[in-house]
Amino acid sequence: MSSYKFLDQFPQPLKESIIQNRCLPIIGSGFSLNAEIPEGKRMLAWEALGRAFANEMPGYVYSNTIDAISAYEHAYSRPVMAEKMKDFLLSGQIRPASTHEAFCRLQFDIVCTTNFDHLLEDGYRKISKPCRAIISESQLSVAPMKDELTLLKFHGDIDHPDRMVATEEDYDKFLDQNPMLATYLSNLLITRTPLFIGYSLDDDDFRQIWQVIKSRLGKMTRQGYVIKVNCSDTEKSRYERRGVKVVNIEGDPKDYPQILTKLFKEIKAYWDDNVKTYSDNTAMSELAMPSDYQTRLCYFSVPFQQLSIYKDYFFPLAVRYGFVPITADSVMSVGDNIMANISSIISKSEYFFLDLEAKNAAYDWGQILSQGKLKSNMFILRTLDVGLSNSNSFYTCYKPEDFIDNPLPVVEVAEKWFSTMAEKLTSKTAVAEPERLLKKSEYKAAVISAVVQLEVALRHAIKKKTNDSVFAKGFFELVRIAFEHKIIKEEDLVKTREWTNLRNRLVHTEMDMSKEDAERTVTEILVFTKKFIGS
Repeated sequence: MSSYKFLDQFPQPLKESIIQNRCLPIIGSGFSLNAEIPEGKRMLAWEALGRAFANEMPGYVYSNTIDAISAYEHAYSRPVMAEKMKDFLLSGQIRPASTHEAFCRLQFDIVCTTNFDHLLEDGYRKISKPCRAIISESQLSVAPMKDELTLLKFHGDIDHPDRMVATEEDYDKFLDQNPMLATYLSNLLITRTPLFIGYSLDDDDFRQIWQVIKSRLGKMTRQGYVIKVNCSDTEKSRYERRGVKVVNIEGDPKDYPQILTKLFKEIKAYWDDNVKTYSDNTAMSELAMPSDYQTRLCYFSVPFQQLSIYKDYFFPLAVRYGFVPITADSVMSVGDNIMANISSIISKSEYFFLDLEAKNAAYDWGQILSQGKLKSNMFILRTLDVGLSNSNSFYTCYKPEDFIDNPLPVVEVAEKWFSTMAEKLTSKTAVAEPERLLKKSEYKAAVISAVVQLEVALRHAIKKKTNDSVFAKGFFELVRIAFEHKIIKEEDLVKTREWTNLRNRLVHTEMDMSKEDAERTVTEILVFTKKFIGS
């Protein structure tokens, strides 16, 4: 198992809630301190915001943030208060930095925030992830689009001053005036674990939102967690008296942005490695491998209505050249978190076939680029009316109008691309991969990898002795064909099937491998596999 510096400090139930799509992150003002801020400016957390308003009123004695904002509004009016709020929050001047970007890459489908700024929306826009901000009850009746993240702005935002929850009157009237928003949040938290990020105990937003949860759910409130860095025992006890457990990350509070960035990247890696997916055994073998393993997965982002064409013409072509075709619709994730599913598949894939007519092509493309995948490993199929910047960086092909009736011209172009990509999958590197995994003590992964390399070698060995359709066959059928063509002997049938059954159990069950068993099995498979390399 991988080791994580910060994530290993999370309790296991919280980690399970995250990867099973049963966690609701709730973002507070402290998180905005991680923004990219103009030189000479500073971002204000909740307490500092109140004192800034207090300093604008001669003779006012500061007591708390809500009182200061309320007094300012009473003295100068709501519009002037909203304008001053924009000034203090550096509206239009701040940008999401690395911490926001790392958080936005996480596969949550719903995020809640009490912040007035637009850093989260800008962060999602930066990585091309669709985001729908909800600030009013009327928006709740409109269902989100596929792959669209819902951002619940519980206390409104600076562009809608009439809906901001900032003064005493706002807080007092909020539940009465917004019962559906409170109910919506309560319903989410019936099955989701709240994870507070960027809050302190003195934060009025934190106290109110937690009170909504406890008043609505009572004893059935799920365990809440808050992320803190180097939290004192006194502060930790105060949180826990309120029913919130502290995830206390060891480190210097001055390094809060860097610590959070690293933590979010660890959560992303952990999520990608542990999301449960169900597909054919070959694809599952690739998905089960560690994050540093170079898989043979080729992700197809294609129109659903034309999927049968791709399965008939392009999937066998991909398999012929040693790749494993996979689509978002061919697998299912626990919790039906489509975004987590797609993100996990893309993170494990090395090659990409994108038909820009697909409904979710823009989202998939944004995910691929944001994850730093090689542009040279992308095949782009586009129509004449679709523009494409930096087209020379990709392998592109125009999609003819009669593609549905005659896809063969595109098949010919795609075959050249697959042939070029196949040159990267050298036999020497492939055979070395199981041994590398053994040295990393990834025994289960090493055995799976060895069987995968055997499958590749067998396909290569029979490539010149059968037609294309064989390459879409399963491994058992592949072994039978290899036997019929006298590539393997009768006595080899038993052991190859034993290895395949072992691979399937390792992929689909909690079965593990000891060091001794893994080393023996990998050695046997590689010795057998090397007979076919180069044949």
